[in-house]
Amino acid sequence: MLWVGTTAGLAVIVNPTVVLSGGTPFIRTVRELRGVAINAIAIDALDNKWIATSNGIWVIADDGATILGTITQTQYPALLSNDVRSLATDPSRGRLYIGTERGINLVQTLAIEPEQHYSLRLYPQPFDPDRELLTIEGLAADTELRISTLSGMTVQTIRTRSRTALWDGRSAAGELVPAGIYLLHAVSEQTGEGAVAKIVVARSTAGR
Repeated sequence: MLWVGTTAGLAVIVNPTVVLSGGTPFIRTVRELRGVAINAIAIDALDNKWIATSNGIWVIADDGATILGTITQTQYPALLSNDVRSLATDPSRGRLYIGTERGINLVQTLAIEPEQHYSLRLYPQPFDPDRELLTIEGLAADTELRISTLSGMTVQTIRTRSRTALWDGRSAAGELVPAGIYLLHAVSEQTGEGAVAKIVVARSTAGR
């Protein structure tokens, strides 16, 4: 797909290569951005599209249709201006640079290029879900993360295409897990490669 920003909105050319053989490409527009001038487009490591306008940023998922959200000063007061003129991504570190009329903002995202092979790094350890998130780094492409007890019971499953994932210490039922030792099983759905790491959960409240 080819993404085209115009003064009248955002267009997506679904099959641009057909013009090479004399065909007519199929072009669709993004309904939510019709009539909105597009200043810049950036694509991150997970193929999400970041769309700069004079009224903030729109984020569109890799399917080219789902709106993941928007970024404006109302939601994020640290944004220097809603008038976003340019965007740039650093896929190796998951950074998004936002150029506005008043300066540049730097945003850290989870859209980071995956590793070729697993090199798991989990922190903080011990991990207290009452106070913080567990960061899981060093993931390979298209990873399924399964967090289990030492006896093998699965408490949570996370899927990601990024090099980094976060766990809030909750089970699939939405409850904070008790203190103890858990295992993280990582498997790449693309290559079949796997890795295992230990998670130490230390609860600081009465819920432990």
